[in-house]
Amino acid sequence: MEPQTPQAEPAHPPLEALAVQPLLNHDYETRPAVFYERLREEYGPVAPVDVLGVPAWLVVGYTQTLDILRDARGNWSRRVGTWRAYRDGAVPADWPMLPVVESDNCGFRDGADSTRLRGAWSEGLRPFQDRSRPEAKALEQAVRRYADELLTVIAESAARQGRPTCRRSTRGRCR
Repeated sequence: MEPQTPQAEPAHPPLEALAVQPLLNHDYETRPAVFYERLREEYGPVAPVDVLGVPAWLVVGYTQTLDILRDARGNWSRRVGTWRAYRDGAVPADWPMLPVVESDNCGFRDGADSTRLRGAWSEGLRPFQDRSRPEAKALEQAVRRYADELLTVIAESAARQGRPTCRRSTRGRCR
């Protein structure tokens, strides 16, 4: 009989063994900051979630998110083919998010492909990033106008429901 090499225990239980939190729920939609804080308190910087029936890890720690997004070491991949649930056929063919994760955009590419696709976005957005350009000024004015309209609708709706709206700052804006 050959001696068996002891297997190292994983750092955490496998995702399939955990009770996952539904990601798309009322708290997530109405109070996302509170929802994320609760996940951080319960699980730390990475939480097991359910995204429309598919279990996934959600990174909710700032440092960990930067590490993944910057990924100078090549530890993390955004390609859908590296996702275990996708690779193992655990993602249903009718999953509503499938067209998003299978899309051919820089959000789901790595390395040179990601850089090339991001470059197209950057070039297209360049006129809007220089605040002295007319495009940037027009965009800023439109965003302010739409934000003001949206805040007015929210404040009026809250007032009709008898809720306090907001405290005004010295500039007359909500804070």
